[in-house]
Amino acid sequence: MSGPELTDLSQRRRRPGGGLPPPTNAPDAHGVPSDLMARWVAAMRRFDVPPGQGLTRQEASAAFRENGLDPRSSGSWARHGWITREGDRRYITAKGKEWLAEHDAV
Repeated sequence: MSGPELTDLSQRRRRPGGGLPPPTNAPDAHGVPSDLMARWVAAMRRFDVPPGQGLTRQEASAAFRENGLDPRSSGSWARHGWITREGDRRYITAKGKEWLAEHDAV
């Protein structure tokens, strides 16, 4: 173990990477910190292209990285049905467009 286990929430808040957002980064109704939601929305926007013009693997990875997200998240997004792949192109699905419309205005 690299340090003491922090069970008190006030201690966890002071610890870098302690798992709690700073007080100014208020979570939404689902408990998602606002900065994380903004990064998800920004990344999802990048996939909002016609299927024939979808993102390549490199472009998709860049869309995640440039928004502070792990490119491996694309697998989860695909499993949830928010993005899909056709050949080497990745793009948003109808379900992803609904999610984006719901969260983009937030």
